[in-house]
Amino acid sequence: MKFFVPAASTPEMADDVYLRFVKAGPSYPPAHPSARLFRISWRQMLDSRPVMCVAEVGKEIANWPEPTGLVLAIIETTQLVFVNTVDRRGRGGGPIYVGPQDVTERVHFEDYPWA
Repeated sequence: MKFFVPAASTPEMADDVYLRFVKAGPSYPPAHPSARLFRISWRQMLDSRPVMCVAEVGKEIANWPEPTGLVLAIIETTQLVFVNTVDRRGRGGGPIYVGPQDVTERVHFEDYPWA
């Protein structure tokens, strides 16, 4: 999958929006400067039971307990993975935080240099 951000009409706009998400997050160093995640899967405890959640750019998060709207960007840092969505940003909330150790699948956009 080629890199994109939902609703960005050009590759330049997508890069700009993505970099704004990177800059808006905590100042943790990126896992890799050009590592752009397309999809992640992780185990999340919901109602005292583990549930497998899947966040994919351009889709809603599968198995998440509340509406999130589309995933706009997934930013991986050395400390956390940030899942930025339409609805959480719109309601004044922040991204969904996922521990890197909890991620069971990482799928990068094809421009990722190690793919």
